[in-house]
Amino acid sequence: MTRARIARWSRTVGHGGWWVFVVATLFAGGINWWNTHQSIAASFGPDCGWTMFAPLTRVGGAGYVDVAWQPAYTQWWHDPGVYALIAFIVVVVTALIDACASGRMITGVVTVLVPFAALGLFVVATPDSVMAQPHTVISMLLVLAAVALREVWMRACLPRWSPSPAIQ
Repeated sequence: MTRARIARWSRTVGHGGWWVFVVATLFAGGINWWNTHQSIAASFGPDCGWTMFAPLTRVGGAGYVDVAWQPAYTQWWHDPGVYALIAFIVVVVTALIDACASGRMITGVVTVLVPFAALGLFVVATPDSVMAQPHTVISMLLVLAAVALREVWMRACLPRWSPSPAIQ
C-alpha cells in the first residue's frame, strides 16, 4: 500500500472517528472521562444525592425527602463517554498515521496537536470541569469552535496528496 493510500485511509477513518467523538461527547454531557457524572447533561446531580422539598408527602416531621441519585449507566458500554474516549483515541492514532505517512514535519505535528486543542475547548465547554456552569451559548460556541478548528485544519489547511511518484 502506498503512502498516499495510507494517508487517505487514515484521514477517512479519522473523519469518522471525529464525528463519533463529537456526537458521543454531546450525548455524554461533555468530557466526563475523569469525572463522576455519568448521565446526559449530568451537571445537576452529585453522587451523594439531593434533597427535594415535599410538603404534600409527609414522611416524618422534617418536611423533605432525600432522593438517592443513581448513576444512569449500569454497564460501562452504556456510557456514551466511553465511546467518546475510544473515538478520540482513534482520531489521535489516525492523525499520527497521517503525520508519519505525509513525511512533512510541521504539518504532521499540527495534525496531531489540533485534536488536543479541540479537546481543550470541549473540556472548557463541559459543565463543572473548568467553569462551574458556563452559559449555554458559551458552551455552544466553544463546541462549534472546536469542531471548526479540526474541520478547517483537516479539510482546508492540510496539504492535499498529489499523485507524484516521489511520494508513492
